Amino acid sequence: MNPPLFKRIKYPKSSQMSDNNDPRVYFAAERTLLAWVRSSLGLMGVGFAVD
Repeated sequence: MNPPLFKRIKYPKSSQMSDNNDPRVYFAAERTLLAWVRSSLGLMGVGFAVD
């Protein structure tokens, strides 16, 4: 029988991996930027449609 999943996963210690090296932080920031761009383009489109 296998041990529980959380016991098998080896997470890196905070000293080994900083937030700057974590690709998830980069991709989360990129998703946030793209969401802001998408929202601003949508608002501009609504502004042109109303005008």
